[in-house]
Amino acid sequence: MAVENMQEYLAQMWKIDLNKELLDFYIKESKKLQVSENVMEGLSAPLLVHANPYYASNKSKRVIIVGKETAGWGDGNIKTYKNFISYKNDTPEESVREMMNLQAGYIVTGKKSCYKFWQMYKLIAKCSYQNLIDSPFLWMDLVPVDYHCHSYLGYGRGLVYDKMPCEDIPELLKYTRQMLLGSISILKPKVIVFCTGNTYEHILQDSFGAEYATAISLRSLPECSCPSEEKIDATQTKTFLWNGIRCIRTQHPRALEKNGAKSVKKNNCRYCS
Repeated sequence: MAVENMQEYLAQMWKIDLNKELLDFYIKESKKLQVSENVMEGLSAPLLVHANPYYASNKSKRVIIVGKETAGWGDGNIKTYKNFISYKNDTPEESVREMMNLQAGYIVTGKKSCYKFWQMYKLIAKCSYQNLIDSPFLWMDLVPVDYHCHSYLGYGRGLVYDKMPCEDIPELLKYTRQMLLGSISILKPKVIVFCTGNTYEHILQDSFGAEYATAISLRSLPECSCPSEEKIDATQTKTFLWNGIRCIRTQHPRALEKNGAKSVKKNNCRYCS
C-alpha cells in the first residue's frame, strides 16, 4: 500500500473496523483507572495499538509482537496520564485518537530508535515484507504505561527515581491485564510473541491463567526451526495456546543479544513464517 503522507495513512486507518473497536474499548478503559492524583501526574500517557490495513485484511497471517513496557510515552499536550484523561475538556475520544495516531506515526515513518525491541520489530516485519505498513506484524507493550519513565513495578536500571505507592499497584496491574486482554480479543491475532522474559512472568500468569500454566519449551514442538546450537535458555522460550492463539514467551532482544543468540531472524518457527 503506497502512502504519500501521514494524513493519508490516518484517513485509511480510521476506516478500519478493528480500529473503531479499539477506539471504543480504550475510551471505556481510560475512565476506569482509579489511582491517586500524584500517581496520575507521574504515569505516562498509554501506548495504544492500532491495526494497519494489511493486518486488518489478512486474518490468517496476523502476528503481534509484545515488548515489556514504555519508557516515557506521549506527545505534545499529552505526556502524562493526567493530560490524557483531561485533554480537550475531558473528552476521552480525542486523547485516545491522539495516542493511536502517535503509534501509527512510528509505523509510517519507520522511526529510528536505539531501543532493541523496536529494532527487532522492524527487523522481523521487514524480513518478508517491504515496509512496516504492508506487513501483518503489530507491536505493543505488555505494560502500556510507565511511572516517571520507569517501571511502575519497580524494575529499574539502578537509577534513583520516585517509586510507585504500593496501594496503587493492584489497580495498575488490573488495568494492565484488562488493556492486554481487551486489545488481543479485538485484534484476533494468529500468533503473539511476548519478548518479556522472566521478569514479567506474573503478569502473564495473571492474564492467561491455566493456559499459561501449560506452557512448554518452544523447542519441544516439531515445527520449531531454532538451530540446536543457538544460545537460548530453553526455560526462557515457552509456548502455549490461549483461545486458539499460538503464544510464545521469549527473552527481550537485549537479553537474546547478551546471551549470544546469532540472529533474531533465525529464532522463529513455522507459526511466524
